Amino acid sequence: MEAALALLHKRGEKIIRDNASRMFITTTISQNGSLDAVFMMVHITKLIRQVAVLYHQRPGIGKLVKIYVNVLATLFLTRSLEDLELLDEQLEPMLSLMFGSFLGSLVPGVQAAVNLLMNSAIQGSANAYLSLRVGLIAQEFIINEERGDKRKIRKSATLRALPMLGTVVNDNRKIIQSTVIKLGKKISKEGYNKGRSWTNGIFHRDN
Repeated sequence: MEAALALLHKRGEKIIRDNASRMFITTTISQNGSLDAVFMMVHITKLIRQVAVLYHQRPGIGKLVKIYVNVLATLFLTRSLEDLELLDEQLEPMLSLMFGSFLGSLVPGVQAAVNLLMNSAIQGSANAYLSLRVGLIAQEFIINEERGDKRKIRKSATLRALPMLGTVVNDNRKIIQSTVIKLGKKISKEGYNKGRSWTNGIFHRDN
């Protein structure tokens, strides 16, 4: 029984981590705040249901509502300053590793792409962290449904989410770096075309 439960918990963590990866990539690359907010709401709703189905197979409406209410109530307890500091400490080395090779670039397009995507990556990382916490809170609430203390569950989920966030960001680092290069080329090309149009316009006026 214990071995079976350990396997179930492992599958649950994989579901949570995979969802966080999708959240990170989507909200980092999209750069659209309104759509990101809608995506997050849909994503979090689906994630909680996925975790519930994993443990309860076919949970009834009442069971799902109870899980949703408890997960969201636990999630939106007052966030402590310590939580924010832990996230900042985790993000700084990860973003340095992700963008470090581009920071000294003299290519205008690449530097502009880095500046644009770095802010998006910070937001994407925060969204992935939120996704991890939601999934882990759902998992811990289901496992400790009868004797779970919301504050303890939230604290445990926070501590588990931080190292998982590092894995999520690192696993998707090459995708973001590839996006920097593609976006840099696009920005450089657009700059070149604008400069060419401006130069041609001057010559046409002189003629």
